[in-house]
Order: sequence, then structure tokens, then C-alpha cells
Amino acid sequence: MSESNRKLSPRNHPLPRSPLTRAIHSEGSGLQDITTATFGPAVGPDITVSTTFRIQPPSDLVALQQKLGELHAHSGLSSNNANTPSLSGPGDSSHSTRSPLGSLHAYRRHSQPVLAQTEKTLGSILNGEVLVYSSGLSAAFAALMHLSPDVIAIRDGYRGCHETIKRYCQLRGMNERNSVEVKVIDLDDAYPLPESGLRVLVWLETPVNPTGECRDIQAYARKVRQCSAGSELLVDSTLAPPPLSNPFAFGADLVLYSGSKYFGGHSDTLCGILVTHKSNPSRWRRLWNDRTHLGMLPGSLESWLLLRSIKTLQLRVIHQSDTATRLAVWLNSLTERDYRSDTDPDETRRLVTRVWHSSFQDGGRWVGFDSQTNAPRQMMGGGSPCFSFMLRRAIHAKWLPYLTQLFIPATSVGGVESLIQHQVQAEPSADPRIVRISVGLEDFQDLKNDLIQAFDKVIRYERHHSKL
Repeated sequence: MSESNRKLSPRNHPLPRSPLTRAIHSEGSGLQDITTATFGPAVGPDITVSTTFRIQPPSDLVALQQKLGELHAHSGLSSNNANTPSLSGPGDSSHSTRSPLGSLHAYRRHSQPVLAQTEKTLGSILNGEVLVYSSGLSAAFAALMHLSPDVIAIRDGYRGCHETIKRYCQLRGMNERNSVEVKVIDLDDAYPLPESGLRVLVWLETPVNPTGECRDIQAYARKVRQCSAGSELLVDSTLAPPPLSNPFAFGADLVLYSGSKYFGGHSDTLCGILVTHKSNPSRWRRLWNDRTHLGMLPGSLESWLLLRSIKTLQLRVIHQSDTATRLAVWLNSLTERDYRSDTDPDETRRLVTRVWHSSFQDGGRWVGFDSQTNAPRQMMGGGSPCFSFMLRRAIHAKWLPYLTQLFIPATSVGGVESLIQHQVQAEPSADPRIVRISVGLEDFQDLKNDLIQAFDKVIRYERHHSKL
């Protein structure tokens, strides 16, 4: 084949790829087994545990040694080494980190190979530039320190973020030179006028923990745009990972995820994710510097586990979302009639009194519903796999998690195992009748049957309990 024909070959032109494919094939040749020369490159990603990396010699010295044929093996830059990184700058190196310090790794607190590849993969499916942190709350705190708001608009949602905001407010209050006290207001309160000069951060959690209900991102994006310069919208989209929603498409300035949940997906990874808009590369660099000097990086194992899990993210989330929606619809049907026990047909109780789920909002329409096309916009990929329901009595909610066989009584969400939790155990101010479930990868009918047998036990135990 001639050189001109080779250039026109379809194999030399990258084809457009879906997020599902990019999640699997985004690593390129960056992570290769040390035995590449003998066995070929590894298919699975490597894990690097070293805390420090060999410093490469100056390029002019390497060029001189190559010219004289004196390139020593100990330099690590032998021309026969298939893993030799390029010295031509960021993006050209097989070990590129896109870090502001250059293309090569030096010390693990700055970067390390598997973390760099994880962030690259996440960026390809999240439509932005990604930084991974040691936990979701460390990512939340990093966002607060970076944005440095004077006013924070927030409502309910994950209690951990509220506690992190309290710490931020305390730290701001310790600065005697800062005369502006941070004010926390409700999402729907009146925001400060532009002439106040106060920077407003709208902290929008959607879908909301624990109900799975959605808030309209576009509405709050419009509201924050009317504030002073530096006011921004942060969306915590932990309960709507891709492909369920894309907050940037609706006006988000910064997106936060607890990577421990759906991105990790196997109840074995602790991490947080911040996604910056591609139009603001300087933000990514500033956040990178903050993360480096505050030591907020995840470990090598966590980065490797996260990279492993990203490959199946879309498959898992679509299944979890579909199953959760079907369970929510079934549970909601129980609020319209009395529940009859299969084991004791004479026992009839109205156990479930309310179900929260995004598909029940606005008359069965998801937030962002497009009246012209009859299609959901904001939650275009489906409802959240995590939602809540209310039982008739607090004692029902207290017992139920320990009477299921497939649902595991545990906190957290997003894993392959379905979890169930009496919400008041995690949030003391919650209504004691509320139960939260996180749907895993089990079969819908099996999960439904598990709840049915647990409901039967609740009815039977309540009857005997009342006689004690």
C-alpha cells in the first residue's frame, strides 16, 4: 500500500464512539505490562504502588548519548524499551498526566499512572475535565475552598455535605481579615443582588438523597446568573451518574459525584469526583494544585478499582435504573389499596403509604419534561436507582431491613448488591417511617418477592408484638 493510500485508510481515522465504548477503550497504550517485550501489552490495567518515579534526564543529553551510542541501560531510556515515554511534552507521553508540571510522573502526591488513566477515562464520558479525590467529601471541600463563596444556597440532601459546609464556614470565620461572614440560605430564598458583590454558590443536589426526586437544574442556573460575578452552580449528581443525566447540558458550572457509589459500583472503593467544564481549563489546573498541596489524592488501589468499574458503569446503571423504576411503580400501587399477606390472607394492612421517585413528579413526568416532544430531558437516561418509601408505622420501617433476604441492611448506594436502610439511623431528623433502598443488579422479580415475604413477616410480627 502506498503512503498516500495508507493515509486515506479508514483504519487511520478514529471513528466516533459512544460513552460505553469510550469507557472501555480510552486507555490507549498508556498502561502496559513490564513484560511487554516478551508477552505483548497487558489487556487489563496495571496497578502502580511506587510513591516515587525515576527522574528522566534532559532531552539534549539523551539526544547526545543516542548520537554517540552511549545511552546506558540504567537511564531507563533505551531505544529498545517499548515503554519509553516521550519527552516531547504533555499529550505525547504514554504516561501523560496532563498535570501542570509536565508529562512525566515524579511523586505520587502529584500524580501516578493508573490515576491519570482513570481521570482520562472519566473525562471522556463526563464531558469535562476530571479530578479524583480520596472521598466524596474531600471533593466537596475542595470545591468550596476553590469557589470561596460568601453565600451558599442549599436544601436538605446528603447530610455529609452539610457538615462539610459547616467546616468551611468555620474556617472562613477564623480569618480576621475576612469581614464577610458566610451565609447559608435555602435554595428558593432570594439571592443577593449583583450590586452586593457577594459570590453565591448554589449547591444543587439532584436527584436528592434519600428520595431520588429531581430538581430543575436549568431553573437554578438561570437564578444564579442574576447574581454578582463569581456566582456559580454546583450540581451534586451522585444519584444520576451517566447515562442518566448530563448536568453540564442544563447549566452546571461544576459537577460533583461521590465516586464511591455508582462509579465504584462494587462497595469496595472510596473516592470523590469533580468535573470542570471544558471551557474553563484554568479551573482544572487550580484545583489540581490545591489537591496536590492538600494531599487529597486517592490511593493506587482505589484508582485501579475505579478504573476497573468504569468499564461496566453504563450497563450497571441502566439495569439498576430500570429495576428501581419498576419497583417504585409496584410499591406505589400498594399505596392505593390494602396489602394482603400471602401467608395469611385474612390479614389486610395498608403498609406502604407513600413512595418518592423522580417518575412520580409532576404527574408522572420527570423534571425537565419537554411538552413538545413528550420526553424527559434532564433525566434522559431514566430515574435514579435509589429511592425511598414510607410505611404506615415507624416499627414497620424499623423491622423491615432485617426481614429481607436479598436486600442487605447497610448504608451507601450504588453497589451491585441491593441495600435497604431505616433512614432515621443515618439521619436522626428523618421521619422514622421512611425506608431507603438502593437497587443493585438482582432480578426485578426476585427483589419484588423479597419485599413481599418481608412485608408478610412485618404483618405477622406486628400481630404477635401487640399481644406481648
